[in-house]
Amino acid sequence: MIDLQALSLRIGRKTLFDGITFRVEAGQCAAALGANGAGKSLLMRVLAGELRLSSGTATVGGHDLRRQASRVRRVVGVVGEPTLLSPRLTVAVYLEACASANGVKRGERAAIVEDALALTELADRRNAELDTLSRGEAQRLELARVLAHDPSVLLLDEPLDGLDPLGQAETVEMFRELKAMGKTLLIATRDPSPFEGLIDHAALLERGRQVAAGDLEAFRAFFPDTNVTSWRDALLHHLARLRDNAGGAETAEEETA
Repeated sequence: MIDLQALSLRIGRKTLFDGITFRVEAGQCAAALGANGAGKSLLMRVLAGELRLSSGTATVGGHDLRRQASRVRRVVGVVGEPTLLSPRLTVAVYLEACASANGVKRGERAAIVEDALALTELADRRNAELDTLSRGEAQRLELARVLAHDPSVLLLDEPLDGLDPLGQAETVEMFRELKAMGKTLLIATRDPSPFEGLIDHAALLERGRQVAAGDLEAFRAFFPDTNVTSWRDALLHHLARLRDNAGGAETAEEETA
């Protein structure tokens, strides 16, 4: 469902990421892991068709991203920071407008909107105006907005930011339901802890470079001298390795000074 081969993104003479290669099968959940500045959000923007890749190949939802970007955009839903416009609109009217803007036929909109409201537990807020929603409700509405055109691939960029622990747990449970429905999920996150058990495999990024990719067993092989039992372990071991390498480089510079 998502197949990336040697992806690179350059703007001018600057390479923002390079050599990204991994595959996500239909109905799986994958993650792009890394600290801030690793290139996760840029990768999501490329896959959403917002930025044009410089080299490599990418197939999303069965469509070539370079030659069929408009088709990719129809099968992809991007969930990020809530951006609610026209605050006096009601939740239901807003979602119907989103469905219409994404080409959903008039006769199909009501059913799709109802399904999205039910899945995101916003059915009882259908007549609420957007500016009355709590942060958690606004985050769930962002997911409902994406679901309003029934995409097969969901790109989730730090989807738990700003949510309290209960809101995070409820959102992750929604992702489990979407995965069970056959949706393909790609989560960009600097903290995989809430997604343990949901993620099938991951790509670990560092400053636009792919450090490792695969399932948890592959990550254990990448960190052979450590006890990696979770995606969080893998990320922490990577960050510790970077810190130790940076410390070693500083010591070498001091000794040669």
